[in-house]
Amino acid sequence: MKLNGIVLGLLALAAGGTSRADVRVPAIFGDHMVLPAGTNTPVWGWAAPGESVTVTVGDARTATTSGADGRWQVVFTNLPTSVTPVTVSVAGKNTLTFQDVLIGDVWVCSGQSNMALPLRRVLGRDASGTNGLGQAHAPQLRLFAMKKFAALEPRTKCQGNWSVCTPGAAREFSATAYFFGREVQQAERIPIGLLGANRGSTCAEYWTSLEALQAEPAFSNYVSRALAAKARAAGQVAAGADLTEDKAVSVPSLLFNAMIHPLIPFGIKGAIWYQGEGNSDQALLYRTLFPALIRDWRRRWGRGDFPFYFVQLPNFGAAKEQPDDDSDWPRCARRSC
Repeated sequence: MKLNGIVLGLLALAAGGTSRADVRVPAIFGDHMVLPAGTNTPVWGWAAPGESVTVTVGDARTATTSGADGRWQVVFTNLPTSVTPVTVSVAGKNTLTFQDVLIGDVWVCSGQSNMALPLRRVLGRDASGTNGLGQAHAPQLRLFAMKKFAALEPRTKCQGNWSVCTPGAAREFSATAYFFGREVQQAERIPIGLLGANRGSTCAEYWTSLEALQAEPAFSNYVSRALAAKARAAGQVAAGADLTEDKAVSVPSLLFNAMIHPLIPFGIKGAIWYQGEGNSDQALLYRTLFPALIRDWRRRWGRGDFPFYFVQLPNFGAAKEQPDDDSDWPRCARRSC
């Protein structure tokens, strides 16, 4: 009987432990991250409804209580830039601790294959020499490599991890993002974080929210495709080939849902963008679509008209003596913005 009592006691303890809702944060918070400096730095996550949560960043501390849905958020209003690593902790019923955190500026790096092109394709695979991949030693530059994913509905979580910029961490990271971040970090002398949210062979409508597409009559075809994809996934119409969230990237809004929405409201400084080729067969529509994407992101982040830098389309195809105004490629390049 005594043994049975011990077993029952252990089972009770185990049940109590599993019923407790631990404090959680999205993957955008982790070791080696860069937190945004300045007057608006949100940190958020989930806990048991009504749970008290305290967040500490170095010497700064603030607290809140999770809502009925379990979500909580705090905002730091005066985080100074720090090249010296600090520790971040999130404490409720349990405590999460993140080490080697810098405080500076963070940029979203998005677009298609030109943004996704890895650094090893530009500098080579040799990490031993300083002229090739070996030059990518930048301790004040931090990289968040996001898993390439798609979702039919807006997600609150993403998959990825932060790394200090080393040849090993940078080899598969966006070359465009790396060179941008390196130049800004060297010029500003502050820590720079890069959020790699990009995927090859994609179009701008994939990176735009469904609500933004629905607000513009010219995008009705995009809206129809997005709604049809949802209907097929729900089994409401004959689907043909199965629609899976990690493969169906050629559907409007799916990449916004999975790779942009989870980053909001992280305190970004701005965004850089390298895309356009995927929309070159609808050049005039892209003239409306791309500005709509920019407005959509700015409105959702709620950080004003943050910088949104983009690369125009380069020359492509055989050289011609005279410009060909009937070609969608140069029209897309000249008229997109």
